[in-house]
This record gives sequence, structure tokens and C-alpha cells, in this order.
Amino acid sequence: HYGVYKDLFGEATFVPRVTLRVHYRNDEEGLLPVYYGNVVAASEAFAPPEVTFEAEGSQVLSGEEICHYFPPFPAKGTGYNMKEPIFEYDRPPVYHPRQVKYPYAKPLRYLDRYRDTEEPTYGIY
Repeated sequence: HYGVYKDLFGEATFVPRVTLRVHYRNDEEGLLPVYYGNVVAASEAFAPPEVTFEAEGSQVLSGEEICHYFPPFPAKGTGYNMKEPIFEYDRPPVYHPRQVKYPYAKPLRYLDRYRDTEEPTYGIY
């Protein structure tokens, strides 16, 4: 099954007991089978693959297509596209108010100090 079930079903306890055949139809070469470890170029995977397996009643093709096939599209000249973008953000400097030695009549709770209202929620301790 070449890891296809693991990618589709994740950690589900599903063990396939049927033969799964996946291949891409190519006009020039005929069929391009997908096996574990072979490389399929983006130009070869442009059309959706044909997936066949032995099912009871052979009603696989009569099912509903939930999501259409989205072909790979590597940008020209970028190779295997294994690069991640790095976004930089200039953060403002952290505000550290000066420490007051004896805060007379000031609330001791952090959120009450920086609240917009004049009245603290829990009083002064």
C-alpha cells in the first residue's frame, strides 16, 4: 500500500488487505505506476491518478467525488521547492515602567494597575 493509507487515515487502526494500484496515464509512455521510492515529475502528475483496488461489488467509481484533483505546480527553475519563507517582524521595545519603592494607594494586582477605570476590582490590600 506504499504509505497511502497512513497518509489518508493517520493513526486509525486500518490495515489494508487488498491490492492497491495507483498509476498516472501518460500519452507518450502509457501508464506510469506509483511505487514506494520512485519519483513522479509534476508534468507526469498533471492529470489525476487512476486508483484501483479490489472491492466488493466494484462500486468504487460510482462514489461521490468530494474534492477535485489539484495537480502539483512547481515554479520554473526552483528545483524541489523545499524552502520555507522567513517572515521578519520588528517588534516595538518592551515597556518596563520604573519600579516604585513604596506604591502608596496603588493596587497590587497587575491587571488593576493597567486597567482603564480608576476603581480597582478587588480593592487595595
